[in-house]
Amino acid sequence: PVSTELDEELLAPEPVSMQSEPESLKVPHIDFVIPVKKVGMLTRTVIESVFLHYAPRNMYIVSRKSELDAIKLLSVDWDIPQSMLRFVDEDTFFFDAFRMHMCDFMEYYDSSREKEKAREFGWWWQQLLKLGSGTCIPSLSDDFYVWDGDLIVLKPWPLMVRGSAGATYHVAILQEAARSAFNRSEYEASVQELLGMETAYPDGGGTFVAHHMPLNKGILEKLVGHIDSRLPGNLPWAAKLLKTSAYRYRVSEYMLYSTFVKNLQSHGDQFVPFAHH
Repeated sequence: PVSTELDEELLAPEPVSMQSEPESLKVPHIDFVIPVKKVGMLTRTVIESVFLHYAPRNMYIVSRKSELDAIKLLSVDWDIPQSMLRFVDEDTFFFDAFRMHMCDFMEYYDSSREKEKAREFGWWWQQLLKLGSGTCIPSLSDDFYVWDGDLIVLKPWPLMVRGSAGATYHVAILQEAARSAFNRSEYEASVQELLGMETAYPDGGGTFVAHHMPLNKGILEKLVGHIDSRLPGNLPWAAKLLKTSAYRYRVSEYMLYSTFVKNLQSHGDQFVPFAHH
């Protein structure tokens, strides 16, 4: 698989010429969740390319109200059916579950860490949105894809492969190795603390920091429940995870999920529809 990940800075949504993919790559029964930090020059390309290559059932765009309003305005000229787009305000994302707004979570983030090592609140917040998507977005398909808002597919790969035992959902390995030994150490330490498991890595090398991930709502609920049980206190799991920013510099939602799934599979739960290539 070939893809590219780029930062978004400028608002210049120009269309990119791409050819539609064969029906075998389409996933019309699967939803996508796409968190968007800020509308930029690549936002249109990211969203249009997902539609063009995979034609999902719905695309749930998660962002601040100001960014959602911009996308609603701009998308009327995009090559995508408006009925496919769903808009989720991140400020109230966890409100039904925990009666907390985004600002309420900020008090649990430790902003006093070393700036050259630490990641900002928004980076941690993105992890929480993805981990909470299965329970906090009504009507989401049971199996769905979380897709980073800056991931553009240049050469698509099959997201779902049907076999005699049913469908298997695939993730492409887009990172050959951790960016640094420090990052790897921090990711592995957080996985061990939050899951009590050794971090899973793809058999052929690389990491599961893939900027997209097939998720199952039932497994995701078990995952956050497991995390909740391992962290002390009575706060919601998302707040407890955010409090680990006081002594952890990194956490990966994708590593947590893939490790949890691989652990289930190693114990005989082969019904878990997850693979990689």
